[in-house]
Amino acid sequence: MSQSLFNLRFLLVWVMVLGNGAAWAQDSAQDWLTRMEQAAHSQSFIGTLLYHQRGGNDAIRIIRQVSDGRIREKVYSLTGSYREVVRDGGDVWCYLPDEHGNGKKASNVVNGFPDFLPDDLSILDAHYDIKLDGLKRQAGRMCQKISIIPRDKYRYGYDLYADVETGLLLAADLIGPDGENIESYMFSDISINPDIKEADLAPTNPKESMVWRNDGKQPVGKLAAAAENDSEWRLLTPPGGFHLAGVAMIEDGHQGRVKQLVYTDGLATISVFIKKLKEKKNRILDKVKKIRQVGALNTLGMEVRGHEVTVIGDVPPDAIRMIEGSLSQRAEAEQ
Repeated sequence: MSQSLFNLRFLLVWVMVLGNGAAWAQDSAQDWLTRMEQAAHSQSFIGTLLYHQRGGNDAIRIIRQVSDGRIREKVYSLTGSYREVVRDGGDVWCYLPDEHGNGKKASNVVNGFPDFLPDDLSILDAHYDIKLDGLKRQAGRMCQKISIIPRDKYRYGYDLYADVETGLLLAADLIGPDGENIESYMFSDISINPDIKEADLAPTNPKESMVWRNDGKQPVGKLAAAAENDSEWRLLTPPGGFHLAGVAMIEDGHQGRVKQLVYTDGLATISVFIKKLKEKKNRILDKVKKIRQVGALNTLGMEVRGHEVTVIGDVPPDAIRMIEGSLSQRAEAEQ
């Protein structure tokens, strides 16, 4: 092909892109979020997702098949120790080895990329500004950038890049309070609506060596009712916009039972884990402990009146400190 013919074809393609751009621009930022959320539950794809945070990088292969609303998925690591998650509707099998190579160690499955948006997008309006911010190429495809900007210091911001053709989320940056990039997710390659075979979705490891759990989500109303009926630790005060979405009791092996309180604002999540200590101690709160940060996650552990309490969330340190402050007040009130 001659260079002049190549240039002409490129120009024609770019004119088509610019022509469609006027139509894209008519959609609001909320429209794009809705389209992106719908695409995550309707588009099949195979792609390599790159994850970057300060101090480390990871590559993950994602194979997702959507048929009649049923999502089947296989996610496995391409770097580091081998980890694998296989999903079939509400059933999830995990192979997430611990430091001793035991694949059966239970672990939470992180909300899947690219479907992390809440079902009700209107709940974001009170604490985030949402705007469109131009076009950018990702994974060889033209994307619309949507910025989700927090209105306070208690949550991160998000820069999202949705495929113009399908609406599928192809990249996301997590933005800290000072404008720094905390975490980045980006498909380096992706094939949308490919031919996915049964063998592509089969687990690499026998299911007997994996942890199974049912991921069927309870209706929000039931979670809220369960939370309201739990009065023991309801005095915790989360940042504005975070509500108590649910309470769970987790078996922690020989260590006893651990209560988990889950707060969310629709995007970010804060979990408070509470475990009764076997030996009662007199210390109320160790205020000198520092918050530990790994990527977007901030964690703080403390002792409150004979309980070991761990606060962890994909939120800035100020949000963790607010939970700590209410724990301190609770401890002092019980003296």
